[in-house]
Amino acid sequence: MSTYQCKTCGKISKDKSKLCDSSSTVSALYVCGDCNKQSGSAEDICKPKEVTPSFYCSKCGTSSTEKKGLCKPMSV
Repeated sequence: MSTYQCKTCGKISKDKSKLCDSSSTVSALYVCGDCNKQSGSAEDICKPKEVTPSFYCSKCGTSSTEKKGLCKPMSV
């Protein structure tokens, strides 16, 4: 199953219908080591660290390696 990132707001989701502009497919996920901002592109992050998320929030689109901290965690 593909993962998508909204070009407008940056949210990440498995469900294209939850994103305003879901035309961008994410092959890797990067997280900033300082501010925890997430993106599918390392160029958008000041200190990028590539991660492999195991979960994402079906409500807000945030992804994570752990369930805790997500409103409605779903497996990737």
